[in-house]
Parts: sequence; C-alpha cells; structure tokens
Amino acid sequence: MNVRLLITIFFSLNALLYAAPPSEFLDIPWGARASEAKRILAPRPGLRIKEETGSKILFEGGAFANYPAERYELELPEGRFSRGTVFIVIPPGNGKDGAPLRNHQFEDLYKSLSTKYGKGARTADGKHSESNWIWPTTDPRTGQKRTTSIRLSYSWEPYEFIVSYSNLPTIAETPQLKPTKTKDL
Repeated sequence: MNVRLLITIFFSLNALLYAAPPSEFLDIPWGARASEAKRILAPRPGLRIKEETGSKILFEGGAFANYPAERYELELPEGRFSRGTVFIVIPPGNGKDGAPLRNHQFEDLYKSLSTKYGKGARTADGKHSESNWIWPTTDPRTGQKRTTSIRLSYSWEPYEFIVSYSNLPTIAETPQLKPTKTKDL
C-alpha cells in the first residue's frame, strides 16, 4: 500500500478523532446574536464596524494571528452566528529563501491550525492553495446535525487570503432520481 496514502489517512483521522471542533470564532460562540458578537469583538484593537445588515456584519481593520486583517465578515442567518471569515492582508515581497511572503504566511497559519486541530486536508492547483478541517457535529440546543469547518485559503484569482470558521446545518442527501424510459433530447 502507498505510504503517502497511509500518512494522509492517519492525519485525516487524527483531526476527526482527536481534535475537538471549534465551538466559536474569535470567542463568539456558534448561535450568538448580533449584539453579542459586536460586544465580544468591540475590544479588539483596530477593529471597527463598516456595515451591518440583518444577516451580516462587516468589520474592517484589526489583526488575526498577528497578521493584519483587511476585514472580517460575520454571517448570522436567522439572526444567529454561523460563519466568521477574516480576509488577511497579503504581504508583498519575498522571504530570505526567495519564496513569496504569502507562502510563508499560509504555512505559518496552516501549522498553527494543525497544532490545534490536527493536520488539515490540503489542495493546490497553481492558482489556489487551500486546507480544510471538517467535523460532523450536533447542536446541543436543538439536536440538529451540523458541519463545523475551518477553511484556510489563498488564491490568485480572485487575489485573496482568507480564514473561515463555520458551523452550518448539514445538507441532507439529495434523493436519487428514478430512471425513466424516455429518450434524452
């Protein structure tokens, strides 16, 4: 059996079996109301509300994991917090090894998240690098099946660097369509 495949399976199981999923984003618990989210983020240095709608609060400024942030987006469908995304400022220039500083930034954040949650699944296609940590969870208040996830993503098109934490309802499987005896068009 392929050793690389075994290592990938080991790290994926490690994240699912041994690391507890995040119960919050920036100390804002899943399911919090907008007023609570704003109260929790208010003391963060350099962070200010830019825009607020019924289902989203946008902040600008601040920092995340010691990196300057362009903005934060909090999503509150039905008035309850379910996703937090931070858009991190992409550093210009190259490191001592000649690699772009953004690559070092991505690796630093990946290492920090992996230390806390286990190794995340990684993908890259030349225009985009991404790592994901995913856990099936259940809302203790409602018993609803949910999916808690972290997404670390850097892309060149569009040019953005994000870290997103979410706790969303699990999408039920789509029922299978029954085959028909009619011809396709």
